[in-house]
Amino acid sequence: MYLHNHSVVFRNIPYDPSLDLSSQVKKIVTDGEFVDMRHLLDSTRLRKAKIGIAYIQDIVREA
Repeated sequence: MYLHNHSVVFRNIPYDPSLDLSSQVKKIVTDGEFVDMRHLLDSTRLRKAKIGIAYIQDIVREA
């Protein structure tokens, strides 16, 4: 099993705790303003975050 973490920052979209994670992510990506994306290391420290986990079952490479 591998762990590969990224952090994505969006602005101008309020977090709605009543939505499930999948719906919330779709809403943020569609309506939010993308600001930045970073690779997170084991030593990375965060001050404030909304955290979700997405499991990847398969990685398919297309030729």
